[in-house]
Amino acid sequence: MIVGNDRGGTPQVSVIRGGAKLGVVTSFNAMADSFTGGIRVGVASTGDLLPSIVTGTGPGIAAQVNLFDGRDYSRLDTLFSLADGLDGVRV
Repeated sequence: MIVGNDRGGTPQVSVIRGGAKLGVVTSFNAMADSFTGGIRVGVASTGDLLPSIVTGTGPGIAAQVNLFDGRDYSRLDTLFSLADGLDGVRV
């Protein structure tokens, strides 16, 4: 399971293992520490065995989508919305 902090917290994403070995596998910040608008998360297949993690900004800044590697959680790509407004983006 992949979860992101809601508005008011740090932009942290946590990867959680289920089953008998329940626990947090890793956590990382998807944005600068100062962003508190919330992080929306999803997964995407990029052809690897492990799905990539997709994050979107919550409200407060222009919409930004980040793609992270599902193996080492490094950032693979960043996309910005062309739409006006500070409503964030859903992924």
